[in-house]
Amino acid sequence: MQVDVKNLSKRYGSVVALSSATFTAEQGTMTVVRGPSASGKTTLLRCIAGLEIPDAGTVSLGGVCVSGNGVWVPPVRRGLGMVFQDHALWPHLSVRGHFDFVLRAARLPKRQRAARIERLLELLELTDCPRSLPHALSGGQQQRVGIGRALATEPPVLLLDEPFSNLDARLRGRILAELNRRRETAGTVVIVATHDAEELQQNGNTEFRIGTQIP
Repeated sequence: MQVDVKNLSKRYGSVVALSSATFTAEQGTMTVVRGPSASGKTTLLRCIAGLEIPDAGTVSLGGVCVSGNGVWVPPVRRGLGMVFQDHALWPHLSVRGHFDFVLRAARLPKRQRAARIERLLELLELTDCPRSLPHALSGGQQQRVGIGRALATEPPVLLLDEPFSNLDARLRGRILAELNRRRETAGTVVIVATHDAEELQQNGNTEFRIGTQIP
C-alpha cells in the first residue's frame, strides 16, 4: 500500500507544526523522517494516522485519499499500526492484554490470536512478564509493548515515532530485522520518525528531512 503525502500542513494557534510536507513511501519500503525536536515529525505521523486533521494538503493510502479535499477517514478505518513516542499504553491492560485487544478488534480467531501473541512475546523478549501491567514495566519494556501492539495485526503501513530510544543495540537489530522481513515478504510500508537515523540508513532506506518550522 503506497502512502502519498502532498503539501501537508498543520498549525496549532500561531505555531506552525508542519509546513507543506510532501513525500511518497512506496510499498515494501522504509522511509526515515529525520529532523530536530519540534520539527514536525510526530505531527506528520499523527496526520497520516488520522489522529490529527491537517489544515492543508492530502494523505492518500493505496491511491485513495483519506485526508484532504473535503475527505477525512477516521483512524480505525485506515488500518495502520503506530508506535507512539510516549508509548501510550493502556494502564489497565497487561502486556498480553495489549496484544490480545487489537487482535480481537481485528476479529482474528482465538487460536491464531494465541499463536501470534506468543510469537510477539518471544520476538520482543517479553516472555517473562506477559501478565505485567504498564506501571510495573521498565521504559524499554513499555516501548517493546508499544511496538508489539503495532505489529500484532500485521498492518500494511507501520508508523514508528522514535521507536528505539529505550532499546539496546541488540534489541534494535532484532526489531529492525523483523521490520525488514515484513517489508520484503508482505510489502509493508514502514515510516520511522527519528533524531538519529544512522542504523536505519545502513539499509539504503529513503530519507525525508524535515526542518524546524517557523510561524
